[in-house]
Amino acid sequence: MRKRVRQLLNAAWPTLLGGFAGAATVTLALSFPMVRQLLKTLDLWHVFLLLPIGFLTILIHELGHLAGGMLRGTRFLLLVVGPFQWTARAAGGVRFGWNFNPSIMGGLAAATPARDRPLQPQLMGLVVGGPLASLLLGVGTVMIASQFENHVWVLLLLTGLMSLRGFLVTAIPCRSGGMQSDG
Repeated sequence: MRKRVRQLLNAAWPTLLGGFAGAATVTLALSFPMVRQLLKTLDLWHVFLLLPIGFLTILIHELGHLAGGMLRGTRFLLLVVGPFQWTARAAGGVRFGWNFNPSIMGGLAAATPARDRPLQPQLMGLVVGGPLASLLLGVGTVMIASQFENHVWVLLLLTGLMSLRGFLVTAIPCRSGGMQSDG
């Protein structure tokens, strides 16, 4: 019985932490006049664009992991974003496939460390690259959004806010579903 309760608590606390982080992010975001204006401007078609925007922000985050690792010497092994999966082939090149594993639909990047280089800098580049890419995309698109009006402003601001949310969520150290966060 105690083991089952412990398992439930271990599964529940990342969800609660994520919910708290989401609520804190929304509360913080609503303190900015630009975000309040965004909520007044949203149309139904903007809501339909949340899925592709979310996909884009996850893709940039995962590519950031790979770029950070590759700058330190790792070799590409795997990239998963939603239902899409790219895998390195033994003979060179990349093979596209489909991902049916729901536990990694939120994104996964993997790389092989180079044996002739120190391991720690390679892993640091790989781990830090994703949150850094999310932070740069978020700050950059929010700053650029202020230069536009109407639909372009809304799309850039949504992209920036979703990317910043991704940065905050992945920067918090935790384990969920057997996976360690970037934090």
